[in-house]
Amino acid sequence: MRNTLLENAFKFAHEGIVITDEHQKIVDINEAMQHITGYSRSDLIGSKPQILSAESQNKVFNQSLWQSLQRNGFWQGEVSNKRKDGSHYIARFSVKRINAHGKVFYLGHLSDITTDRKYRAVLSDLVLNRNSHQILNKNRLENEFSHMSTLADQKDEKLVVAFMDLDEFKSINDIHGKVTADQLLEKVPERVRTALKESDSIVRYGGDEFVLIIGGVSSHAAATDIINKVLSAISLPFIINDVPMMITASVGYTLYPEDKGSLDTLIRHADQCMYKAKLDGKSTVVAYDPGEEVQITERNQQLREIATAISEDQFVLFYQPKVTLSTGHIFGFEALIRWQHPKRGLLSPDKFIDQVYDTELEVSLGQWVIRQALKQLAAWQQDGHNYQLSINLTAYHLSTADFFDWLQYQIQHYPGLDTSRFQIEILESNRLSDLSLISNVVEFCKSEFGITTA
Repeated sequence: MRNTLLENAFKFAHEGIVITDEHQKIVDINEAMQHITGYSRSDLIGSKPQILSAESQNKVFNQSLWQSLQRNGFWQGEVSNKRKDGSHYIARFSVKRINAHGKVFYLGHLSDITTDRKYRAVLSDLVLNRNSHQILNKNRLENEFSHMSTLADQKDEKLVVAFMDLDEFKSINDIHGKVTADQLLEKVPERVRTALKESDSIVRYGGDEFVLIIGGVSSHAAATDIINKVLSAISLPFIINDVPMMITASVGYTLYPEDKGSLDTLIRHADQCMYKAKLDGKSTVVAYDPGEEVQITERNQQLREIATAISEDQFVLFYQPKVTLSTGHIFGFEALIRWQHPKRGLLSPDKFIDQVYDTELEVSLGQWVIRQALKQLAAWQQDGHNYQLSINLTAYHLSTADFFDWLQYQIQHYPGLDTSRFQIEILESNRLSDLSLISNVVEFCKSEFGITTA
């Protein structure tokens, strides 16, 4: 049994695996190594690993690597390699000396990280550009706030500082791509200005976040009325490349001079209220109340911690077997989410799931579960296991406008996947009344992919 598992681990591993003898001659490789390098088994068996190295990787480097192996029995790092067709790639490589059957062997693991390096380079450029834009935008906000607050003081009027975040904008980016998403973002300020006075200001603060400064306001009622007009304008379709796109926004705001402090403080208060607006169901407005600051801050901190956990893959799925009682046969599994918290250890859903309900994180967490479950289902099927896999999603998540398009996009990553073995269990919650809104999605899932719901 153990030998079979080890053979499968060697055969189906996504990393390239190479084994050499004590004379550094290759004695075995797996399929992933052939795929990464372009060399066949017959090309590599009997050769030395240096055949994989790029010319730019000198002999001194190779000697240093093997000297480290002799001293420590292990080496890891990044190497520059060349495929059989002559193309170059960057690889993460680790090699360990092992003893087996009285002989010395070297076991190497190799991963192609070229795409990752290119992505990081692009991301670095984006961060530099974004930071420079943020500095310029912040300077502009400071200047406009200074001017408008001075006028408000002279006229004994109030000034609105609002923080606006687009709801579920990540889905636009995932489905239509970054270029289209950026085109939509560029149209947002123009649309918002149709609901503002010429003297008012809107500045992109970062990502899909915007700061609005609105003057000549007399009360909270007047401020809410203006912002609701902004939300109505946002809710009208955006036409990008002849494709209509719908989006909503959530807004938190505070009133100067009732709320005194620096512009950074006012923006922070408005940002806190924006998160509360998300919790209240999105596409809504929440005003800052100094008495609620502590509760809002704690709640937002919890949500930010969960958002970080999603982005850093701190969540894990456990698979609970589904068994036919009469035979004991395992016919499938149910995916159960847990949070591997870096400080608090493994947390069950009751410790965090209620916090994400009716927020964007409810959708983000559900999307994470879907991606992980599809990946696992594909791996099982590749290994010849015809298990059913069920996941839990909320009615709220299924009722989002782009759920089916997003799911279809994710499934395209796994050609040949038998999606009829995938099942969605709709969580019973206070949003169960929304089932009428998701009937079309449920029908599409069944007709297009054979996905069942329970």
